[in-house]
Amino acid sequence: MAGTEVIQWVEDGSRPDADETILLTLANGDVVAGSFDGEQFLEYDGYPIFDGSDVVAWAKWPEGART
Repeated sequence: MAGTEVIQWVEDGSRPDADETILLTLANGDVVAGSFDGEQFLEYDGYPIFDGSDVVAWAKWPEGART
């Protein structure tokens, strides 16, 4: 039986651990995979998100289905 995984979005200005893969919600509504290098948010391909204010929320990467 499949369970339900709740994604908790962080919108309080705190930052995730460096180099952890995370989900990012951008100001335009897109949700992308990314990370935080200790100073700035990066998209999944390693390129910086130039305007850090474009990141409105982040969440830990979901665990996904387990069999």
